[in-house]
Amino acid sequence: MITLKVSAILIARLLQGTLNFISKHILMIVSLLGIAGAFLYAPGPHEQYRGSVTDFVVFCLWWIGLGVASSIGLGTGLHTFVLYLGPHIAKITMATNACNYVPEMLPSRWAFTHFR
Repeated sequence: MITLKVSAILIARLLQGTLNFISKHILMIVSLLGIAGAFLYAPGPHEQYRGSVTDFVVFCLWWIGLGVASSIGLGTGLHTFVLYLGPHIAKITMATNACNYVPEMLPSRWAFTHFR
């Protein structure tokens, strides 16, 4: 029973801290969401960069998420390599062999459409 009580108190404090942060920084949060929304949905000369920027942001968030998961103990080096890094290295190697050169690549986990 004590564990549930302490857990409930800690969750309440976490939610309170989160709401305090949001209320203190509401202008910054709304501004960043507005800029991101305008970039993603508004027409303009930036449309040609939308796919590349989105792929790059998702790529960065993916690896940051893996780093966080690994640092809090949700992984060993072996399965992280087998599941994530190994297939990435294999895709790059296969693309390099197929094209017969080493491409300058903007990172994307899903496609090889951003080669220069």
